[in-house]
Amino acid sequence: ASEGAKALLASPLFLQMLSKPDEAHGEIDLTRWIGKITDRLLGSWDAHRGIFLRVPGPKSEEREQLVDLATTLISTQSDSASLPRSETLDFIEARSGILRRIGDDPSARYEFTQPSYRDYFAGVGLAERGPEALVEHAADPTWRAATFHALNLLGPREFEHAAEAIWTAFTNQDGSTRWMMRMLVLHASSTRKDAI
Repeated sequence: ASEGAKALLASPLFLQMLSKPDEAHGEIDLTRWIGKITDRLLGSWDAHRGIFLRVPGPKSEEREQLVDLATTLISTQSDSASLPRSETLDFIEARSGILRRIGDDPSARYEFTQPSYRDYFAGVGLAERGPEALVEHAADPTWRAATFHALNLLGPREFEHAAEAIWTAFTNQDGSTRWMMRMLVLHASSTRKDAI
């Protein structure tokens, strides 16, 4: 991606600008928007431009590394993490605008160009781990955005199961925690097209 495109992708207003046309249809499903954007940035961007040879690997490998990085960053409450350089990370950094590499040494530091990408990929990881992981992380403020994205990534039945698990797990907590968890579940429900 060009430097101008990378700067645009790193702008905190970027996702807001893209989602603006959808406001007429009600609440914006930010999770789906970020998913569509990252899909485009990780693959179909090249196809759209007529580049069909994708190196180094499949999208699943790219997503796995992004999920691992996002999980590490949120768990350690860091902005960047030191990772061994790889063709996949170099590809993501050079072509997508999702990641930024800090330094050129063999164990460079990587960061997401904006927190929305980090939270989304951490949510992908939580959704893959199931409702228990969502309950475990829901009350932690550093994981709240990722938990929101995870809830939105679940299928209808999985969402219902996770929502019930969160609701039940926090029923006997103090008022502010209990209501924060209920707000999280209700907000996620309100942005789903298949709201229960």
